[in-house]
Amino acid sequence: MDEKIRNAVYQAYTGESKASLRLKVFAEKAENEGYPQLA
Repeated sequence: MDEKIRNAVYQAYTGESKASLRLKVFAEKAENEGYPQLA
């Protein structure tokens, strides 16, 4: 696989993983603070 493509795929995967984790943390915080409709 071309290095440029491998790098792009790696960065995309890393970015999506971070976004998913960030949203999960926000949802847990909203639920803990009494806003289950936002979770």
